Amino acid sequence: METRSAVAAGASIRLSRVSKIFPSPKGPVEALANVELTIAPGEFVSILGPSGCGKSTLLIAIAGLEPPTSGTISIAGRIVGAPRRETAIVFQDATLLPWKSALQNVLYPSEIGRQPRSAHEPKARALLQRVGLAGFEDRRPKQLSGGMRQRVALCRALVQDPDVLLMDEPFSALDAITRDEMAELMLDLWGEGGGRTAVFVTHSIHEAALLSDRVVVMRRRPCEVIADITVPFARPRRTTIVDDPAFVALCAKLRGLIEVSMGRRSNSAA
Repeated sequence: METRSAVAAGASIRLSRVSKIFPSPKGPVEALANVELTIAPGEFVSILGPSGCGKSTLLIAIAGLEPPTSGTISIAGRIVGAPRRETAIVFQDATLLPWKSALQNVLYPSEIGRQPRSAHEPKARALLQRVGLAGFEDRRPKQLSGGMRQRVALCRALVQDPDVLLMDEPFSALDAITRDEMAELMLDLWGEGGGRTAVFVTHSIHEAALLSDRVVVMRRRPCEVIADITVPFARPRRTTIVDDPAFVALCAKLRGLIEVSMGRRSNSAA
């Protein structure tokens, strides 16, 4: 099992006046507009906003996979100009290699990094066991359910102890029961492995409030920050917190901010 001391210390993330403009046949499309955001080492921050507002573009830029048109992104004080080894990302689709087993998929980052398998296999097996996949190490993705594939993808992201974990709506394609199970698992993993920094893109208010230390609410495209809300609940958390009146009130506040972001309510109404 992964312990708190075994996890790399989280890195700070700083976005300064970040904009992103994409060309299109109908003219430039502004996806991000002067985004200002600071995330402290070890924080779990959710980026919440309506579908299509630019949340994924923001995450891809933090990952170094798409440069901003203007502004700067830095991690641990260094400008991000390309993907960094210490940043891991989990996408909405598990993106597993279909011809490799679950264990081989988890070990794939070490394979492409030409690192000895023996250096990471014990941790890979321990992670698969921790997420409930003991006995499935040799199964290929087509033999696994959607939730199981996403657990493999999460293990693949964690196996090399990244200091930054980026997640792009990783549970959104799952059924409601499996999605709740994954949220419970994420709470457990975060409690055991607190230290790394996480940015979690979602359009689920419930998920953002449950998992995060802070929730950053974005306006409909062009994506810009309209609110930065601290989640007041101590860790460790359990999913039973969703019945707490304070949790219900927080979700209501976030829902109001989302309506503002979509132009359905005025700021004074929120």
